[in-house]
Amino acid sequence: MLKGEALEVAFARLIKAELNSALIRSSFKGVYQHFYDDNVSGESFGTHYIVLAYEILLDCDLGSLPTEQHSNYKWFEEDKLLQDKNVHLHSKWYFQKEKEADKAFC
Repeated sequence: MLKGEALEVAFARLIKAELNSALIRSSFKGVYQHFYDDNVSGESFGTHYIVLAYEILLDCDLGSLPTEQHSNYKWFEEDKLLQDKNVHLHSKWYFQKEKEADKAFC
């Protein structure tokens, strides 16, 4: 988010910038925190990200997605995503938390 930018405006801006698409539908999935011992500058301090996670529905082809920030898009079934060693642990958290919540209500 940019200073003074409303959440809804930031969300639409990021969907356009990172996916080159207009949002069709979204639902809020939760707040996640990511802690790293290092940082992009190489200085001796850690990094703390706070992530607002959304599930989004898009109508697009993977080949049409921009490659400036991401270059290897892939569709996964959730169970295969959770088992894939190439998927970052923090990306898996978004799906694990939902599965744990589902189990709690069974």
